[in-house]
Amino acid sequence: MNTVKRKLLGVFIPMLAMACFATPAIAGNVSSSSWSGYAKNWSTFDTPNRQKQNSSASFVRADNVSGNRTIRVWALGYSNDDVSSSVEFLRSNKSALVSNNAFKNGPKQIQLRMQNVENYISATSAYGVWSPDSN
Repeated sequence: MNTVKRKLLGVFIPMLAMACFATPAIAGNVSSSSWSGYAKNWSTFDTPNRQKQNSSASFVRADNVSGNRTIRVWALGYSNDDVSSSVEFLRSNKSALVSNNAFKNGPKQIQLRMQNVENYISATSAYGVWSPDSN
């Protein structure tokens, strides 16, 4: 084998090996799904569980929160596991990014939990969209 071919193979084979073992970036679970809930006093309601696919914050938007009220939002794991979530506050037509460590050890199911910020006598209804990942 001549030296030119050896040099080309010496460059090409390591590059091919690196390409085979390179880890592709994991796309986030960013499609929006609907949530809605009804809370009286200090009760809570949860979004459906969804798969967290990267370490980005979760996205949530409140399209409507009745009575011009505010709800607090945080993330929990599938079995109400603590995922070191931030607590964000939403009113109608507002969105937030809820930081959390749910993906720390790989994909995990999470949900968002919502609660009134005050002990309102009448019930609060709210609805919007969310995604487990923001990018």
